[in-house]
Amino acid sequence: MTTSTAINTYLRNKIMFAKPEELTYMLYDGIVKNLNQCMLALQQNNIEKANTSLLKAQDIISELKNALNMEFPVSKNLDMIYQYMIERLIEANIKKDINIVNEILGYTIELRDTWKTACNLK
Repeated sequence: MTTSTAINTYLRNKIMFAKPEELTYMLYDGIVKNLNQCMLALQQNNIEKANTSLLKAQDIISELKNALNMEFPVSKNLDMIYQYMIERLIEANIKKDINIVNEILGYTIELRDTWKTACNLK
């Protein structure tokens, strides 16, 4: 088994056996990772990589938005937050604006850390 195959197997197992709250945390982490990659790409003037990273972050946010249970009041608030984040990332992609990306990165880190605390994740 090659190293990359072993890593892929490990990651697949990590996802398959994760609790729902852990999966949500992983999604937030994925947004953070992609926004950091975008900011680095913008600093290096790598427009294609910045675009790809922003689209991945938007896709993850859309998945979080679509998974909301709208029976709970907090879901309505999260829905508005996610919609705002998506709209700002679209704007960041059009303008190639690192400041907007940084703004959404800050919100995402705050949401991720709040989620981690609320779910008592390690």
